[in-house]
Amino acid sequence: MIARTELHNAATYAAEQEARAAVRRGANLVKVWTAAMDNRTRLTHRKANGQVRAMDEAFVVGGARMMRPGDPRGPAREVIRCRCVARHMPRMQIGDDRQRRAVVFVDWAVRQAEPAQALGRMLTEMDPMLARVVRREAERRRITPIAPIAPVPGLSAGVSAEEGEDGET
Repeated sequence: MIARTELHNAATYAAEQEARAAVRRGANLVKVWTAAMDNRTRLTHRKANGQVRAMDEAFVVGGARMMRPGDPRGPAREVIRCRCVARHMPRMQIGDDRQRRAVVFVDWAVRQAEPAQALGRMLTEMDPMLARVVRREAERRRITPIAPIAPVPGLSAGVSAEEGEDGET
């Protein structure tokens, strides 16, 4: 686990240095936090997915300020086993950060096997202001998000209504 975490740190550091070299040569780049977005992705990294920052500005992940995924100055809970990357892209001419994040979220959903379900799951985890912008972007691309069915509180899979969560009646 230590080797994997350190290798990830080295890879994200190298990508950041290459982007900084491009900026020195005149490129106008921003960085975008991009999470793996699968069932192993921690919630704080899902929420950070799509954050757009200037090259010298920190991402905010789980309340911590990090310059890139795997940043060793970040807390261990946000760094260990991280699989996120920072994509370095030309500064977009889109109006605000929410719109840029919406484009990234919908781009991700379109690449999934079931885009409508993926987008529906994602929308349940994001703040309402961003969710509205993501829904508009999805509409523009003719994707109707399908929200997951919420579990019944107090019941878990395989437990009958007469039993408690610990299996006792």
